[in-house]
Order: sequence, then C-alpha cells, then structure tokens
Amino acid sequence: MEIHKIQQNNTQSLIQDLRQIIEQARGQVAATANYVLTTMYWHIGERINREVLGNQRAEYGKQIVSQVSTQLQEEYGKKGFEPRNIRRMMQFAKEFPDSKIVSQLATKLFWSHFIEVLPLKDSLQKEFYITLAASERWGRDRLRKETTKREVKRPRFKFSMCGIKIGEQVTFDPTGLVVKVASDDSIEYEGRIYKLSPFVGTFMPEEQRNASGAYQGAKYFSYKGKVLDEIRKERENN
Repeated sequence: MEIHKIQQNNTQSLIQDLRQIIEQARGQVAATANYVLTTMYWHIGERINREVLGNQRAEYGKQIVSQVSTQLQEEYGKKGFEPRNIRRMMQFAKEFPDSKIVSQLATKLFWSHFIEVLPLKDSLQKEFYITLAASERWGRDRLRKETTKREVKRPRFKFSMCGIKIGEQVTFDPTGLVVKVASDDSIEYEGRIYKLSPFVGTFMPEEQRNASGAYQGAKYFSYKGKVLDEIRKERENN
C-alpha cells in the first residue's frame, strides 16, 4: 500500500509538471504555434524520460505512458496525447537530446518532419535528413520521399514477425477498435476479414487521413500497448 501511495504521489507530481509545460506552451502567440508545439512535445518527452529513468522497474515505463496519456487526454483532449504520440515524444527527446538544436530546428520544421525521421535506425541518418530538410526547406512529403527511397525494401508484414498468434487481439490505435487476428496477415472485425492497410483506409477518422490515402498498416495497430511496427523492428534488431 505504501509503495502504491508513493507511486501515485510521483505520478501526480509528474502530471503537475506536464500541466505547467502544456499551459505555458498554450499561452504563446499563435504565430509561433508550430514552434511551440514541437518544443512542447520535446519537453514533455524529456520530462517523462527523466521520470522513467528515475524508477528502476522495467514495467514502469509502460504504465506511466498509459497513465499520462489518459490524464492529459481528459484535460486537454485526445488529439496529440494518444499513447503512440506520447511514446514519440519520449523517443524525440531521446534521439535529439540537445534542446537548443531542437529549438533552432523547430523554427523551420513541423512536428511531422520529426515523425518522419524517428523510425530511421541510424542516429546519423536521423541527424542528416532532419538537418538537410531544415536547410533546404523540404516539406514533409519531400522528406519522406528522400528517406524512403534509400531504405531497403522490407518483406510484407506478418503477425508472426511480432510473435502474435492467430486468435489474439490487436488494437486499431486511431479509434481504439479491438480486432482479432484471423491469419498471419489479416484481421477480423464484425465478421469480415481485412488486410491491415485496407482496414486503416476504411476506418481511419476523417481528420487523421493523409493526402495520399496510402497507409502502412502495422504503424496503426498495437499489441499490449506497443505499436506493431515497433515490435517488428525490435525483433529484427535482436
């Protein structure tokens, strides 16, 4: 009980710090909204990373992401504070640890630019492409084109790549829909069988759709709180 109480106090202290970060950012001038948003995400990620680093339990990181996401969504709305985006903020702060450099880049780039380079495996590649995007004033689509055309083509996603068995459940993160794994490369929802990417194209909320209409399905589903594409990459690297 005492340990649980201490954890609750620590969480509330963390949430209070995050409130201050968010409220301070939201009070800035609208003209610098993108700069403020990107740096706010960095500060949130950095603060959570410090909290996780200060706790020795391996499971704590997963728990705190869920707790923080739930509470921030209740107070500030769902958009931007989904568990997936909270994890991105944490990775963002970890991969780009110098706040001064982030501050400079955020005057020229959008948050979506950073999202594009986070999946790159090589830290030097991340730095190279994000710096080039800033200096050349690339849009997000141009940055995506430049990074993806240099990547080795990966095999089509299969659930077995993540150690997920037929009959288990995965979550469609944009809406929270829970679906069943029907085969090694398909899911079942309301009696119908779908491949991942077509399912995303069908059920993606209108406000979250991209211009191309093309989606990499494994990036939009999670298993036990972790995005399928991230699980796959971890297993590929081990």
